[in-house]
Amino acid sequence: MRSPLARDRRQPPGFVRPCQPVISLKVPVGDGWIHELKHDGFRIIARKERDHVRLWSRNGRNWSAEFVAITAALGELPTDFVLDGEAVAHCSHGLPDFHGLLGRDGKRTACLYAFDLLHLRATDLRPVELVGRRAMLKKLIPRQDRC
Repeated sequence: MRSPLARDRRQPPGFVRPCQPVISLKVPVGDGWIHELKHDGFRIIARKERDHVRLWSRNGRNWSAEFVAITAALGELPTDFVLDGEAVAHCSHGLPDFHGLLGRDGKRTACLYAFDLLHLRATDLRPVELVGRRAMLKKLIPRQDRC
């Protein structure tokens, strides 16, 4: 039996399927490796085109209406882009709260930890090294200490 959400798991126009993590028994070390923290949230691909922001799960489900704070914040940015990140809700102690993210308040107040810039304006940045994309991402999105 298919999930009731299966209808939303697709590849809508403009969707970029994110890279998936690979399970390993040993942490790779040395030059050429960058590690990411898992914040216990939802993987999100965010796309802004003019005044329209869309947030998709890794399977292509649209979360733009649920993650209103993220959608509004990205809508304020000055240019078009596609970025990869993680939507995270926090408990009263400031720690990531996955179960809180499933609730109405968690979705409404969730923030986005952006970790990769995939497109900027009309340019596909995926051929650019990750270090370069991250430098461009830092210029695009100022750090917000409240998240």
